[in-house]
Amino acid sequence: MLTKSTLQPTPIFVGSLLSIESSYVVVNKTIYNCSSPGDAVEFALKSYFALNAKYPEESRQIWKLIQIHFCTLKDETDSKNTVNFSNILRKIA
Repeated sequence: MLTKSTLQPTPIFVGSLLSIESSYVVVNKTIYNCSSPGDAVEFALKSYFALNAKYPEESRQIWKLIQIHFCTLKDETDSKNTVNFSNILRKIA
């Protein structure tokens, strides 16, 4: 049986990958207009924190990557042994 998720901020982008025309974040049935794709991702991430919502399991890893390594936000579930993403990029570059 599927259950309906609530309070899941979802960024929505309109346009092609190389030319995004507009960006939104949807929380439940409310649509928030954002000025750029980056603002939409930031708004969604901050919404997860403000609403104490869990990341969807299907995208949890990418949200954690953005949270820890781009926004430098940590919560009680983050390990002190988190791999430094910048170090990984330097090694493979």
